[in-house]
Order: sequence, then C-alpha cells, then structure tokens
Amino acid sequence: MTSTQHMRQRIVQMAHTLFVQQGVEETTMVAIAEAVGCSRRTVYTYYKDKQALLMAVIEREISLMSQSLSEVLARPGDAITKLMVLLDNHLQLIQKTVQRQGERNASFFSDTFNVERLRLKYDQSEYDMLKRILQEGHDRGELLVPDINSTAYLLLKSFKSLEAPYINRYHHEYGKEDYLRIIAAMKQLLRQGLTNHTNTKPITQ
Repeated sequence: MTSTQHMRQRIVQMAHTLFVQQGVEETTMVAIAEAVGCSRRTVYTYYKDKQALLMAVIEREISLMSQSLSEVLARPGDAITKLMVLLDNHLQLIQKTVQRQGERNASFFSDTFNVERLRLKYDQSEYDMLKRILQEGHDRGELLVPDINSTAYLLLKSFKSLEAPYINRYHHEYGKEDYLRIIAAMKQLLRQGLTNHTNTKPITQ
C-alpha cells in the first residue's frame, strides 16, 4: 500500500468513526483532520468536501458487504439452498451495515442516487454470483431456468426491493411479522418457480 493509499484509508476510517459517534451533520472536516493527525488542507487534498468523504465511507461499507456475499459461492449445497443463503446474507449484511452507522445516522443511505451509483460494480458482482448459481443448478438438473441472465437480473432487483425496511428503519410501512412473511413468500417463489420439478422425487405419505 502506498503512502497515498494509506492516508486515504486513515481519513475514511476516522471519518467513519466520527460519523458514527457524532453524526454526519455534527462532524466537521477540522475534527476529522485532528483525529487523523494531519492538517485540514491534507484532508481536502484527498476529498473536496464532506459529501465526497461521506460517499467514500459508504463505498467502503458496500465493498465490505460485497466481500462477505462472495463467500456464499464457496459453501456446499444445492442451487436453491445457495440462493436462500444469498438472500438471507444479503439482508443481514444490509441490516448490520445500517446498524453500524449508529443511531445518529438514520439517513446514512438515504441519498439514493449516489448510493445506487456507488453500488453499480458491487451489484454487478452479486448479479454474476446469481448467474453462476443459476447456471450450476441448471447444469446439474436442479433448476429449470431457460434465461439465466434475465432470471439473475430479476432476482437481484427482488433482493434489493426487500432492503427498504433496513435502510429506512424509522420510516417503513411493514411491521416485523409482516416483513418476515414477505421474505418467506419470496423464498417460496424461489423454490416453486426455479426448481426443476421433473427431477423432483414425489413425496410419499
């Protein structure tokens, strides 16, 4: 790691710590510089303003989330099981990521346009994971998926649509039990919609 990369990393780490402790609005660039042990000018050399630094913090959080999701592919299990685990991990990571920002930052991810822009490459990574799981399941005869690409795209969008109660944790329309029922319905759709039923053994009573 170069000295420039190291300094960028330190600034982002300390900014994140202060954002959680004090809230984004209450944290100044001067406070960040003091925490890092450098001048305010140095911080501005790497990040033009607090918004740019906030986006760097969010990008770092998204990157950590993406790395955790990639571990699902290495796990044993059939395709449907992996899809279920991927969905659960996706939502758990969103929840943990939002919680890690602290109570002062309820709107940490509310800048939808910029967050979505930052997520593009990580969404692509999850999309590729979904395609790989679907393809492997199709090749093994576990799944019946005529269009791998379109199905992976629909699954990614469906997974993301379930994030809202975590991202907007103080302003969502579903109670916990309602939300759990929605997730259960999503899993049922995955099982019934993707399983290759011609290869499924009939259930004996």
